Amino acid sequence: MDSRIDNFRSEAQYSFQGLESNVQSYIGEIEDYVTGIYADRQLLEDFQCFFGNTPEEYQTQRLTKSGVGSELVSFIDNIRAFATKGNRRLFSHISFHPLNPEESINVIIFNNETSTIRHIVPNNDALFAQELDRSIVYIRKLVSPSDLSEPYGEIRFYLRSDWLFSGLSRSVFENAVITDSDSFFTIKGSGEQAQAIYRHSTNGKRNTGLLGGTQVESFASDFFNYRMTVTVSTWALLASNNVIFFVVIGTLLLFLCMMVLIAMTMRQDARFLFRIIRTINYAKNGEFQKIDTPAHKSHNEYGLIASELNDMCGQLERHIQTEYVLKLRQKETEMVALQNQINPHFLYNTLEIIRSMAVVKHADEVADAVSKLGRMYRDIVKSDPIIPLGKELELLTNYLAIMEFRSNGNFYYQVNMDQELRELDTVKFWMQPLAENFFKHGYDKDEEFNLILVNGRNEEGQYLIEFTDNGKRIEEEKLQEINAELTGEEDMPAGNIGLKNVYYRLRNFYGDAFDMEIVNNDESGISIVIRILKDHRGDKNDL
Repeated sequence: MDSRIDNFRSEAQYSFQGLESNVQSYIGEIEDYVTGIYADRQLLEDFQCFFGNTPEEYQTQRLTKSGVGSELVSFIDNIRAFATKGNRRLFSHISFHPLNPEESINVIIFNNETSTIRHIVPNNDALFAQELDRSIVYIRKLVSPSDLSEPYGEIRFYLRSDWLFSGLSRSVFENAVITDSDSFFTIKGSGEQAQAIYRHSTNGKRNTGLLGGTQVESFASDFFNYRMTVTVSTWALLASNNVIFFVVIGTLLLFLCMMVLIAMTMRQDARFLFRIIRTINYAKNGEFQKIDTPAHKSHNEYGLIASELNDMCGQLERHIQTEYVLKLRQKETEMVALQNQINPHFLYNTLEIIRSMAVVKHADEVADAVSKLGRMYRDIVKSDPIIPLGKELELLTNYLAIMEFRSNGNFYYQVNMDQELRELDTVKFWMQPLAENFFKHGYDKDEEFNLILVNGRNEEGQYLIEFTDNGKRIEEEKLQEINAELTGEEDMPAGNIGLKNVYYRLRNFYGDAFDMEIVNNDESGISIVIRILKDHRGDKNDL
C-alpha cells in the first residue's frame, strides 16, 4: 500500500511540475514581450500614447502622426498578435494601470473570436471581480522609458485558468482543484468534494472513513498565489494494489509448481537446487557476500544454471558499485545546482537592461562584460547535458573574460586547444569550476600579475588538458591527501567539493578512460592535469 501511495505522490508531483513549467514558459513569453516593447522605439511611443490617453485622444494623436509619411506601428495590433499567437486563448483580457489609483485604466478584452475591444474604465470596475473568479493575474511592473529607475505603472495579464490547467484533466486523479486565495478552479471530479477536501484535510494524510478515506497532496506555486490539490481514495489505491498482489501471487505459485515438478523428477539434484534457490534469495536481498552455489559439483543443466547465476550476481555487484554510486553522486551534484538556480528569464531581461544602459552611457567594457555573462548563463541552462569541448571552452572563456573585467588589470589568461579536442564530446559546465578554484585559493589581489593557462593537446593514445596558474603552491603532504580524497569514496572538505563534483561527472561520462591529478608547478602555483584515453565511450545515458 505504501508503494501505491508513493506512486500517487510521485504522479501528483510530476503533474504539478509540468503545470509550473507551463506557467514559467508563459511568464517568460510575457517578460520577453514587455522587454521587446522597450526595445522598439516606435512601438514604445505608440504604447505610451495608448497607455496615457482616452480612445479618442489616442486615435487623434495617431491621425496626427500619420501625416509624416512613414508606416505607423500599432501597439494594439502588436499585442493582439502576441495574445493570439498559435490560435491560443490564454488571456481573457489585459489591463494597463497608471501610478495614480484614482485614474481610469485601459483594458483590452479578448473574446472567443479573438477580436479586441478597448475601454477606459475605473480601477474598481466590477469587470475585475468577475474575471478573478476564472483567471489568474500576472502583474508586470513598468518603468519610465526616460528614466529606468522611476516606476511608470503596471500591466496586468489575466490568464484563463481553463487554458493553464487543461493538461491536468487528463490525469488519473479522482479530484484536482486549484485555489487562488478564496477562489477555486475545479479541474477534475466534483468541485464541492474537492473544495471540502482542500479546506479540511492535511496534506499527505490519509483520513479515516468507511472505505478508508482519501489521500491528499497539495503543492504551492512559485509564480502565482495558488495551490494545486489532488486527491484519490485509498479504496482505489487498495483495488489497484490487489491487482498487482494477485499477479505476484500467481507468478510465485507457478514458480513453486515448477520447482516441485523438478524436485520430483530429479531427486538426486534436490539439494543442489535448494542451494540455487537460496542464492537467488540472497541476490534478491542484495546479500551477495553469502552466495556459495557449488557450480563445480554438478556438470548437468543445473550446473550450467548455477555458473550463469554466479556470473550474474558478480556482475550485478560490480554494476551497483561502479554505476549506482557514481550516478548517486551525479544526482547530488545536480540537486546542488538546482538549488542555486534562479529564474532565467528574470536574469536575462535584467542583464539586457543593464547592457543597454551601458551602451547608452558609452561604457563599452561594462556592456561587453554583461553580454558575456548573459551568453554564459544562457548556455548553462540549456537542456542538453552533452556538448562539444569547444562549446565548453566558450563557457570558460566567457567566465575568464568576466573575471578579467573584475580584476582591475592584474589578471590574465590564455587558452590554447587543438581542434581535434574541440570536437570531442563532453559533459557541460566542468571547466568553469576548475578555473574558479584558482580565484578561491590561488588569486592574490595584491599581486600585479595573476595568470591562468589552459592548454589542450593531442598526444599518442590520449588527450591531455592542463589548467596551470601562478598562484599559491600546496604543501606536498596536503597535496597527496587532496588527490587521495579526490578519487576515494569519502567526502572531501567543504573547500574542495567543487573539484570532487567535477571528478565524478567526468568519471561517470568517460569511465576508466578518464584520470585527473593535481600537481605543484616548479616555481609557483598548481596544475590540474586531465587525461582522456582515445578509446573512451562517453554516453549521454550515463549522466
